[in-house]
Amino acid sequence: MRKFLHNLISQLSNRRKKEIFIDRGFGEKEKEKSFNALCIHEVVERGFDIICFFTPGGIKSLIENFPKFKQNGTTLAAFGANTFKAAEEAGLVLDIKAPMPQSPSMVSALEVYLKSLPKK
Repeated sequence: MRKFLHNLISQLSNRRKKEIFIDRGFGEKEKEKSFNALCIHEVVERGFDIICFFTPGGIKSLIENFPKFKQNGTTLAAFGANTFKAAEEAGLVLDIKAPMPQSPSMVSALEVYLKSLPKK
């Protein structure tokens, strides 16, 4: 999926460049380990344009570690009803939701969103 997203973003180079972080979540046995990609602290510090959440646990981690987190232009994406609900309860605004009828996967939801951005 990472390679596909990189290719998608490259293809849309005539639009505003976006840097995306995808929270893949983790299972019970992996809770003590950090994410394969970046930990939530690095995500917030780097100021990604888009942060994708796949689990309510990712939302919970963001809020617990950064209780004063403000979106400030960061686009948030979520996958699944439970993750939508967690984001809503945390007071976050989701710009990208999947699955939806027009975008059954997160990749397709990101594609729809990125293509909707104004050109440079």
